[in-house]
Amino acid sequence: MEPASELFPEPAEKKHNAQPEHALSVQVHKFARAFIAPPHVFLAFDRSRKQSPNQHMREASRGVRRGTLDTLTMVLDVPDFWCELKVPPNSIDLPRNASQREMIADIRRVGRVACVAISVMEYFEKAKAAGITFIPSAYVAALRMDGLLASAGAKWVAPKKKPAAKPRAAVTRAGLAAIARARSKGWVG
Repeated sequence: MEPASELFPEPAEKKHNAQPEHALSVQVHKFARAFIAPPHVFLAFDRSRKQSPNQHMREASRGVRRGTLDTLTMVLDVPDFWCELKVPPNSIDLPRNASQREMIADIRRVGRVACVAISVMEYFEKAKAAGITFIPSAYVAALRMDGLLASAGAKWVAPKKKPAAKPRAAVTRAGLAAIARARSKGWVG
């Protein structure tokens, strides 16, 4: 088992440049790794942001599907447990999340469990209701992790743009010669 300091770090003083769903995903991963009774497999999925015009088409050709839920938990003799993590005001009901609603319907159609959770505690409650077994201290840990998210102010902060670099003056041969003369006379270090 992980040391307590790794599972429950002190809240950060400054806001992070990560989206709040990323922070929730990190806490759910730590929670699942430490508190789901072994043996289990926990996987997290995150489709990357589009970096090139054809990136999502290349991902689709490899089987990466739009709308894939954030986590999958597999335990012996329990249907696979898929969970989409959302941080309010983001909601599965928004039009941009139609592909995730379709994915939830597809997963349920094949007899697996699929749900949406807005906190570590809600993930814990829904996973437990699905038949996943947790170690006894999981309830308290879920509360603590949600408290860490709340105290860290899991709000998205846009990264600050770096100021444009000032154009450097071109160094000419004459300029290099002048620097060499100044150094030889001890004017510059």
